[in-house]
Amino acid sequence: MNKMIIIPLASKIHSNYENIFKIFKEKLENYNILDIIDSEDKLNDKIEIIKNSFPIFLILTGGTSPLASIIINKCNIKKGLILAHSKNNSLASAISIRNKINSRIYLLDNEIDKAIKIIKALSKLISIKIGIVSENLPNDVNKIKELLNCNIELINYDEIKIEEKLDYNLIKNIDIEDTNEDLLKKAIGIYTSIKKIIEERKINALAIDCFPFLIKYKITPCLAVSLLNDEGIITACEADLRSLFLMLIINSLYNIPSWIANIALVKENKVVFSHCTIATKLAEKCKLVNHYESNYPYSLSCKLKNGFYSILSIDRNFEKIAIIKANLLESGMIRNDMCRTQAFFEINLKDFHNVALSNHHIIVPFDIEDDLKELANILGIKLLNYERLIH
Repeated sequence: MNKMIIIPLASKIHSNYENIFKIFKEKLENYNILDIIDSEDKLNDKIEIIKNSFPIFLILTGGTSPLASIIINKCNIKKGLILAHSKNNSLASAISIRNKINSRIYLLDNEIDKAIKIIKALSKLISIKIGIVSENLPNDVNKIKELLNCNIELINYDEIKIEEKLDYNLIKNIDIEDTNEDLLKKAIGIYTSIKKIIEERKINALAIDCFPFLIKYKITPCLAVSLLNDEGIITACEADLRSLFLMLIINSLYNIPSWIANIALVKENKVVFSHCTIATKLAEKCKLVNHYESNYPYSLSCKLKNGFYSILSIDRNFEKIAIIKANLLESGMIRNDMCRTQAFFEINLKDFHNVALSNHHIIVPFDIEDDLKELANILGIKLLNYERLIH
């Protein structure tokens, strides 16, 4: 699928709608916006352009649902976005169109900034290229391809040529006191090799099947995952495309990385999440230590910033996202029998482990529920609160 395309529709019966189009075009001047379509004749040469794109219908006037129906049928459109306003019967046509596809209507009179935020987020999600470092593609690869219309590229382990070159600027914010210089060169070399592949193949995001990787090389890619996420190249470990999907959504909305973590312990009103990698941008203090399960070098032990967090996961069918807000109680490497970055959260759900949609959860340092609901709805995914799932 091509990138998203904005399709302005109007009826020749109406007038005085050009100003709305002009305002909207100025706000999104760098995006693919077609000229106003007000007849089937003007539509004919646009069908091939619209096909295989993510459509955003800009409904300038009423009387436009027949034009939209032609586009929907000829281009086999199942989902999209609709922008309407309170004049010229725009909303009436928008509602008719919404009944034909999975969509949400934004009213430009009072939701134009929200609509533009969502459009910009979608533009970062649709038709990206995801690299997967593994011997085989994960089972759920078709799900993420269907949702994001993305391209998937398999990267074999043997393609990663580890360059043993030490660049201290890359790790200037990480405590490396207990590391071995030769092993540290290899850990950074994994990052530089993967980064080179990403640049050469124009890859936008990455998933690494890391356990076969660390068994093969006797060194983990945890530091590489952290550095890539810090740079905005969203990267998930364990080839977890469900978590990568959520991390990409968060990055598209806020331009930040997020933390992928396991549920390690549920006890009374506490839930402990842990993992051996985290973007240093999410932490106050980080140190390189050996990996938990393998004891291979190197993983990250980090202390998270205090405050309230959003914690979310997605089910295996990419149909439901569950979210909860929680207060961080303490973090760091508090115990030796867990992955190296640990976060203890206050969550008053005693049966949390029995309703969790996944082991891996994504953790974000502020409230994202409203924005996430908007984007999830457009993608056809239901957003639920964990407290409702419990009850």
